[in-house]
Amino acid sequence: MTRTAPWTLWRHTTAELWRLLLLTTAVLVTVISFAAAVKPLADGKLGPAEAVRFVLLAMPPMLAYALPFASGFAATLAFHRLAQDNEVLAAHAGGVSHGRVLAPAVASGLVLAGVLLALNESVIPRFLRSMEQVVQQDVTRLMVRSFARGQAVEVGSLMIHADTVVRVDPKTDPRLAEMGATQYLVLGGVVFLDLDRFGEVRDEAVVRRAPVVVVPDEDEHGRRQSLAWVRPEQGSGVRRDETLVLFERLRPFSFAVPSAFEDDPKFLTFGEFRRLRHEPDRMGFIRMRTRDLAYHLAERATTDAINGALATQGRVRLERANGEPIVVRAAGIAWDHGERAWRLIPARDGTPIGVEVWRLGPGGEPGGGGVTEITAEQAWLATHMGGPRLEERDLTLRLTLRGFAARGAGAEPGTVGEAPGGQLAERVLDNIRPGENPLPSLLAMDAPELLAMAKPRVTGENADPFLIPPTLELERRLARLDREITSKQHERWAMAASCFVMVVTGAVTAVRLRSSLPLTVYLWSFFPALGAVLTISGGQSLVHNTGAPGLAMLWGGVGGLAVYTLAAYRGLRKH
Repeated sequence: MTRTAPWTLWRHTTAELWRLLLLTTAVLVTVISFAAAVKPLADGKLGPAEAVRFVLLAMPPMLAYALPFASGFAATLAFHRLAQDNEVLAAHAGGVSHGRVLAPAVASGLVLAGVLLALNESVIPRFLRSMEQVVQQDVTRLMVRSFARGQAVEVGSLMIHADTVVRVDPKTDPRLAEMGATQYLVLGGVVFLDLDRFGEVRDEAVVRRAPVVVVPDEDEHGRRQSLAWVRPEQGSGVRRDETLVLFERLRPFSFAVPSAFEDDPKFLTFGEFRRLRHEPDRMGFIRMRTRDLAYHLAERATTDAINGALATQGRVRLERANGEPIVVRAAGIAWDHGERAWRLIPARDGTPIGVEVWRLGPGGEPGGGGVTEITAEQAWLATHMGGPRLEERDLTLRLTLRGFAARGAGAEPGTVGEAPGGQLAERVLDNIRPGENPLPSLLAMDAPELLAMAKPRVTGENADPFLIPPTLELERRLARLDREITSKQHERWAMAASCFVMVVTGAVTAVRLRSSLPLTVYLWSFFPALGAVLTISGGQSLVHNTGAPGLAMLWGGVGGLAVYTLAAYRGLRKH
């Protein structure tokens, strides 16, 4: 057997293989990229110019799917032609083993696997982001086209539908220009539906007019985004309990421009994956659960502080939104399941609960405007944290007094004993804040820090049922994110490995079945390769849902294809 490397044969085979590879890859990538643009184009999310740009941006990501099959097809044709021309037989007769004949396929497979791995880990995620931005970066275009087609726009748990939509140049309004507004819409005949996680309507509202202003913004990680402010005006609404509400203006709300890549790890590079394991709050769905746990911990810290102050000092100082101090006198608080609020415990049986509201003076000094003294037979303190999906949340308290009497500055004339029907009259002091608010420091913590603080309070016999749901939800989401990162990384590595194996499989099958037609030969390598890709995709989903056990399926297809190729090569060597 010759010891001289068959360089001429290798050069000829490699040139033929790569010529077919580049041609096949170009055709496959173009076809798949156009196919990827069909749905957003049909949905009206892309215009003609955006569609061309979308297709061009889609070409690098489509290499992840096209390159393995294109390389396998190219290797099959190149080595089948080599075998049919009896060049493999001549080389073997000249002392060149089948393994050395197949060396160009092995070398090309290694190069292609490295290229695909680099594309998957760095290049493709960036192009996927650009594709997403082309589809979704223009809020006004998305809304105008959706509403014109009679479709609703989904924003989190909110569905928005409008009869009319008018696009206005924000530069025509000095206030909007000063805000730096980039887009301005005026919606007419608007319906808002707030849905729960099961898709059932919780609240609904119909408004006559709702302006939408889009301004540039950054999230807490410094990433650029756009923020859309919606200001509903004059309308009516129906709550879940079928209560009808009429209003002149609803509270404005905002939402970030819809962007899938903020909440999907598939848009992240290898370095970003590694960073995400240590900073999971970079994902929006983790950040939302982290904030929710922070609010729950802040609520418990607030009520514990209030109970401690009342138990030790008999009084606690709170504040209204305008800065007016409120002093509450009681012996402590206890949870009232019927009222779903904290009942204030009197200092002694039969004594009323005392409340002092220190009115602000002209200069803003507490008590400068007098003091309102209130006594109540019963009192409850309730906390409010806003909805779990709202970014603009706050921790406030509501003090409900029943059977009260008031005197001093700002008190109503006379004493109120009972309301009509024999019920105790009620007075509510709303939008109260704790004197020392623990919320800012808790919001500054990340998910692991908050979990370390919450875990001791949700385990054991004295587990706090109030903290258990947000703690378990955050833990579940973190575990799912960790599994998703693992699944995406292994999927990328497995696809790169499959690209190498497919090239060798195509070459071995072509040489072994040299007397068959090229299409027949390719089918003998295509279907096993297709099975490998399907197991990679299915295994990725399984790892995402169950963890490490799914890796057996994810890598099983690649391993099975390698065993199939090895068996074919052993059969080739025998002949």
